[in-house]
Formats: sequence, C-alpha cells, structure tokens
Amino acid sequence: MEAVKITIISKVGIDEKREPLEQISYGQIALRAGKYYVIFDESKLSGMEGTKTTLKWDEDSLTVIRHGTFQHRQEYRVGCVCESIYKTPYMEIPVQATTREVAIDGQNLTWQLHVEYDLVVGGEDNGIVNLDILIEEDSSREYQDSAGQLH
Repeated sequence: MEAVKITIISKVGIDEKREPLEQISYGQIALRAGKYYVIFDESKLSGMEGTKTTLKWDEDSLTVIRHGTFQHRQEYRVGCVCESIYKTPYMEIPVQATTREVAIDGQNLTWQLHVEYDLVVGGEDNGIVNLDILIEEDSSREYQDSAGQLH
C-alpha cells in the first residue's frame, strides 16, 4: 500500500448555483484482483468522525463503502439504480442513486474519478450530485500496515 492524498469536490442540489464542497483526506491505495482501493479515515470536519471510507473502482464503476460510526455502501455504474440504507448513530435513511456518468482516468498513484448521479434521500429528490475525486501520491506521509509497521 502507498500513501495518497484524496481531494473530494462535490456539488449537490437541484439548481445550477450549487456550491462546491471540498474535503481533503489522507490514506492508502492498493491494487487487488483488478480493482483499485483507497482507504481513509473520515475527519471531524466531514461530520463522520469514527468512520473509515473505502473507494473501490475499476474502468467503469466506483463503489463507496463506509464502516464505523456511519455505515453505507453505494455503487455507481452508468444506468444503474442503486438503493441502499445510510445508517447513522441516530437513524437509518433510505438512499437511491441513479448514475448518469462515470469517468475514471489514471494509473498507479494518480487518479481522477468523476461521477454524476441523481440522488433521492428518504424519498425526497435531492437533485444532481457531481462528485470529483483526485487521488495523488503523497510521499511525505508514512502509513501503518495491518501489522503495525510504519512505511
């Protein structure tokens, strides 16, 4: 596994005046069985402290998996309607995402992932979501493997 910087820019809403939200995290990237995985801990700023997020992708799909304080699994594949349950410490919320576009470009330790989808949360239309994720090598950080070794 290699250390990476993850920049996530999202725009959510119904109108064209959607303000972008940017989040920067640090984690690790690995290639296993033809799929790439990025794993990082959510920060207090994200509102999901105590949650580990995994991004898993191949050439035409992206899956976001959250475990911990918040739990959720959402798959994005063009034309796919993915229904799931978003579990928080306070409630469970039904979520439906209909993927319009998935664009994945990169190799090794630099990736650009783009997803556009229609979002329905708790039966309410939340509009279109644009999600742009930039994953870059971060040689300035060490990571700890599952055996506790620093790299």
